[in-house]
Amino acid sequence: MQGGFFMPFFQKGKLIMSCEQNDSHTDYRTRQLEENQRRMRYEEQQKKILQNQRKQLTRKERTHRLCKRGGMLESFFYNPEQYTDEEIYDVLKVAFSQSAVIRRIAEIDRSKL
Repeated sequence: MQGGFFMPFFQKGKLIMSCEQNDSHTDYRTRQLEENQRRMRYEEQQKKILQNQRKQLTRKERTHRLCKRGGMLESFFYNPEQYTDEEIYDVLKVAFSQSAVIRRIAEIDRSKL
């Protein structure tokens, strides 16, 4: 284009851009597409980071709960270090097979509904 002169082209009532304008428009659209793809990758990465943080918090909460409840269990034993895992498990099986314990657990479960 010389001197900024623009000669539009029409085809069936539609304005058709000159080659230079069409190239400029295509470059603009390409840049927009690349920017949108970059933003999408960034947002996906942020989503993954947040998901991992949530998993880690959930894991920490579970670990804390298990340690706390394990401590509660050990408080019922005089010398808990002397028992094996199997012996503790056997004690728990006997304790939780008692009808009073089963009823109490059912009561607690019903109250949570």
